[in-house]
Amino acid sequence: AAKMAQRGQYDISKAGPLLLNFVNGNTDSYHYYAAVELLGDLFIGIGSYESAAENYGKLKAAPWPDYQLRGSVLQANALIGSEQYPQALTSYEAVLKVKPTTPEDRLQFTLAQVGKARCLAETGKSQDGITLLRKVLQDNDPKQNSRLFGRAYNALGACYRKDNKPQDALLAYLHTDLLFYSDPSVHAEALYYLKKLWTSVKKADRANRARALLQQRYASSVWANKE
Repeated sequence: AAKMAQRGQYDISKAGPLLLNFVNGNTDSYHYYAAVELLGDLFIGIGSYESAAENYGKLKAAPWPDYQLRGSVLQANALIGSEQYPQALTSYEAVLKVKPTTPEDRLQFTLAQVGKARCLAETGKSQDGITLLRKVLQDNDPKQNSRLFGRAYNALGACYRKDNKPQDALLAYLHTDLLFYSDPSVHAEALYYLKKLWTSVKKADRANRARALLQQRYASSVWANKE
C-alpha cells in the first residue's frame, strides 16, 4: 500500500498508518529496516521532513555498516528538505570520510557527494557543486543506478538555478523527467521546477504539461501542493 501510495495509486493517508503500525509492532521482523526506510520515504513525500529524519535515523542503529551509511545519507537528505543545509553538509562529510569497501558503500559515498553538491549550491558555492556533480555523472553508469542519476540531475538543476542559469537548469531537470524518473519524490521535484522554469522562459504549454503530470501522478506529494 505504501509503495502504491508513492506512485499515486493509493491514498497515502491510509497507507501511512498501516506502515507505521507494522513498524511499531514488528521491531524484530526481517522487514523492519526496509519498512522504516519506506516510512521515511512517505514522510518525505508529504513534506514531513523532521519525521522522515527521525525514521531514517533508526537505520543508523542497524547492526550492518551499509545500513548505517544509508541511514546517514537519507537523514541528511531529509535535513535538506527542511533547509538545514549546514547540518546536512556535516552529515554528508562524515559519510565521505568512510572508505567504501562494497558496492553499497560506494553507492552511499556517491549519494553523499550528490547531497554535498546540493548543499554547496544552497550555501553560495554553486560552481563547486556543479564541478562535483559533473564528476559524479562522468564516473558512474546510469544503467547501474538510475535513481542516483535522478538525484544528481536534480541537484545539478538546483546548482544552475542558484547560478541564475535557467536554460541549463531546465536541461538538468529534463534528464530526470525523461530518463531517470523511477524515484517518485525525485521525479515530482523535477516536475515542480520544470513547471516554474518553463513559465520563466515563457513556454506556457510545456509548463502546463509539467503541472498536469505532477498533479496526475503525484497529487499527494508536497511538490504538487507547493506554489
